[in-house]
Amino acid sequence: PGPYGLSAHAADLTALLERFGADAEGGADATVLVGHSMGGFVTALAAAGSARDLVHGLVLVDGGLPFAVPPAADTDDMLAVFLGPSLERLDLTFPDLPAVRSFWSGHPAVGPWVDHPAVAAFLARDLTGEAPELRSAVVYEAVRVDGADMLRNEAVLEATTDLPVPATLLWATRGMQGQVPGLYDEVRLAGMGLQDAHVTAREVPGTDHWSILWSDQGVQAVTAAVREAAERSR
Repeated sequence: PGPYGLSAHAADLTALLERFGADAEGGADATVLVGHSMGGFVTALAAAGSARDLVHGLVLVDGGLPFAVPPAADTDDMLAVFLGPSLERLDLTFPDLPAVRSFWSGHPAVGPWVDHPAVAAFLARDLTGEAPELRSAVVYEAVRVDGADMLRNEAVLEATTDLPVPATLLWATRGMQGQVPGLYDEVRLAGMGLQDAHVTAREVPGTDHWSILWSDQGVQAVTAAVREAAERSR
């Protein structure tokens, strides 16, 4: 249910941190936020705002810093380009799980992973309804509002310029559709002034926007970054 928008997600995240007792004290109870894709923007927005005194470290996984978006581009068109089949599935129904697997197997980045147990579980969890009318539980309007924030909202896009703690960006070599370059590249990152914002960018070679979470090298990179962030706060 609504309200949608990244500010609402950041407020929810802050409420969870408060519920679990996060505070300004570091040490063994240090709070490190990890956000992938849109989640990177949410964690950065929360850390720069409502959760400012509750966070000790930040790990952004292929998200959180502005994407390359032409100023005059239509937001809905850009979402369609960025998301591709991920957006198309919202208009579809599936008779059973094998049909879901068949759909995703054609995705240039997700396809090679559809039989990985964790990925298969992730794709199944996306569903609602009963066979033969299975569909994605994702609400299109939520995608549209959240996506517009991610692409156009200045407060969201500038959050990483006012972080209270150091952050690590882990970026994938390939993008959402497995394309090169991905959402980030060395040239764009070099022009973002990350050093002044205390953001350290690290490429995770051999990964795309999705496999940065699923591949061995992606998992190892995320794990190492989280541990480093926690250690810094001790």
